[in-house]
Amino acid sequence: MGPARFAAGGPRKVLGLDLSAGMIRAAEAQEQQEPLGIDYLQGDAVDLSRWARQTFDLVLSLFMFHYLDLARLTTCLGEVARVLRPGGRLVFVVPHPLLPYLRPPAPPYYFAAGPQGYFSARDHCFPGQLWLCDGTPLAVQVRHKTVEDYFQALHTAGFRSLPVVRELHVTPEILARDPAFFGPVCEVPLHLALALTR
Repeated sequence: MGPARFAAGGPRKVLGLDLSAGMIRAAEAQEQQEPLGIDYLQGDAVDLSRWARQTFDLVLSLFMFHYLDLARLTTCLGEVARVLRPGGRLVFVVPHPLLPYLRPPAPPYYFAAGPQGYFSARDHCFPGQLWLCDGTPLAVQVRHKTVEDYFQALHTAGFRSLPVVRELHVTPEILARDPAFFGPVCEVPLHLALALTR
């Protein structure tokens, strides 16, 4: 769920932050076409000092943390913990850390781990590819971290509650939409989603 879908649910204020000026321009163009009252800012989530006197009820990160190395991930989570109000929630989704080791370099989605092992590849960058349903390939990448790495970074950042963990995968309903496309990744853990309270 991106900022636009979340804003439709009726929170008082929604802020979208992205490092890419291009992504901010695209989001602002969408906001002009379908105004939802979202403010978009270009910035680095590793430094949230501009919100030194503000707190947030929810921080939502979709496919961002896997671009960060371990040191920057821990710093970023510390910043998130700082700006979340007591009882506020963090929800994030990343590619499943096991995916590079479970999928060959083939459609519709893979990361190429190379010769490194699951633990020895910490902080290595794995290139990959994601195909859209229309067959368009997109280049993707992941800075590899283990499941343990994510949990340790959360703990170091000050999160102490037990997270709700979901391993996102192709459901029977999704498979029924296009068996040929989704079949190769059926029963494969594609993404890891965590939700926890500050």
